[in-house]
Amino acid sequence: MYRRALSMLLVLLMLVSVFPTGALAGEETAEPAALKEPLAAEAEAPAEAEDPAAETAEADAPAEASVEADETAEEPTEGEGPEAGPDEAEEPAELPTELGDAVEGEGPAAEPDLSAEPVEEPVVLRFVTEPEDADLRVYTRDELGEEQVIEPEEDGRYALLPGTWFFDAAREGCAPVAGAELRIERSGEELVLTVTAPGAEPAITRLPADTPVAELPVALEPAGARRGALEASALEEEEEGSTIIASGECGADGDNLTWTLTEDGTLTISGEGRMKNYNYSFNAPWNDYRAQIQSAIIGTSVTSIGAYAFYKCSNLTSITIPASVTSIGSSAFANCSNLVFSIPETILDIGDEAFYYCRN
Repeated sequence: MYRRALSMLLVLLMLVSVFPTGALAGEETAEPAALKEPLAAEAEAPAEAEDPAAETAEADAPAEASVEADETAEEPTEGEGPEAGPDEAEEPAELPTELGDAVEGEGPAAEPDLSAEPVEEPVVLRFVTEPEDADLRVYTRDELGEEQVIEPEEDGRYALLPGTWFFDAAREGCAPVAGAELRIERSGEELVLTVTAPGAEPAITRLPADTPVAELPVALEPAGARRGALEASALEEEEEGSTIIASGECGADGDNLTWTLTEDGTLTISGEGRMKNYNYSFNAPWNDYRAQIQSAIIGTSVTSIGAYAFYKCSNLTSITIPASVTSIGSSAFANCSNLVFSIPETILDIGDEAFYYCRN
């Protein structure tokens, strides 16, 4: 028995001496494997096991970022406003709706001047001539007597401001209307049109002030039915006591035209048609009285002024020529150095030196 025990002890010692390194290595290898299990468990564990100081740092970081963002929003860059978010829509600016509102980009609008006088509106006027195909001419006169013709609209109407205007009307076979004065006035709720033809009583037409188109009748009488307005005026002066100092005939056909000279220096040509032409040696019949002639009135049915008719009438200062006259002969007003007048637009033919040495 003791021998068997001793044998087993020797075998054990031999084994220990032969395998000491392998046994130890096995123990060392087992120990790291045992340590690996707790490390894996720690890696899979929740964040509860993390360092508390790290958690505090991480919690403070968002708060600091929020404070910095607030400071940036409170202090925008100069000249630039905060940008609108993608979901925020900018409200449109209000447009001006009342007088005086500011116009965008133009600053505040000027306030209306309530003390300014209201602008006068023109009167739309239609001349209703009888006959309908009569020629009409509307015009104004300046301080020097110069005429400025007013053109009608496409439909024949005129837009005239309240005030004084003039018109002529003529048609073949009718006694023309020349130099008629038209006065346009607004009186309360009325529109008043007053027409005054030379030598005639004023004709007044009253219409409502809001009449859209005012119609003014203009009637032409047949030629020969009456003497012109200027002839009637001359006759009236004779009836009132103006003394005729000379008279005679001056028509191209003899007695178709007559002339009279009154003591106040007014020479009146009456009748219908053309005047006779004169020359340097065959003078007009009133040539002997030319120094006394101061004004001349041509009748509204006279169609021409003859050559040398008023030659060397140096004291002649004014003459009335109607729209019926279409021609002026050569030297008709030569050397009439004090004469002032306007040539009507109806004149189609003017002879040589018709106004020779006429200063005005």
